[in-house]
Amino acid sequence: MRRAAWALLSLTGLDLAGREIARQSLLSLVLGHAPSLAVTVAVGVIAAAAAIAVSRGRRIAGLVLAACFTIGLALQIHLGARLQSDGFYYFAYLRSLAFDRDVDLTEVAEARTLSERLHQHAAPENLPEGAGNDHQREGRAARNADAG
Repeated sequence: MRRAAWALLSLTGLDLAGREIARQSLLSLVLGHAPSLAVTVAVGVIAAAAAIAVSRGRRIAGLVLAACFTIGLALQIHLGARLQSDGFYYFAYLRSLAFDRDVDLTEVAEARTLSERLHQHAAPENLPEGAGNDHQREGRAARNADAG
């Protein structure tokens, strides 16, 4: 039972990660269509719960963490969250010290701003509510007014 639960949790985790990284469900390649996020997460959580019930409290931490991982991935996909860190700046400072022999990040900041501007041109329907530039918000408001 535990092995089957781990297999299902691994499959759901890989599918959700594939949706986030490759923008395609791995299960859609096998089933012909992508199951909803809720169904995918439910399968993984139910498998973990069944294995935990059978385990009687022994060695359940991994199953709990794997179930939480699948829930977290699904929430990240659903909410459109991006994981960010300050690792970019560690690299920028190191590069500036090694190559430029200073800590002037002006050109790095300009490149980063340009990179962030590219996201302004994303399709409005792919952005969370309230996100995007003025034109995208106005277009979304006009589309919603026409629908209502």
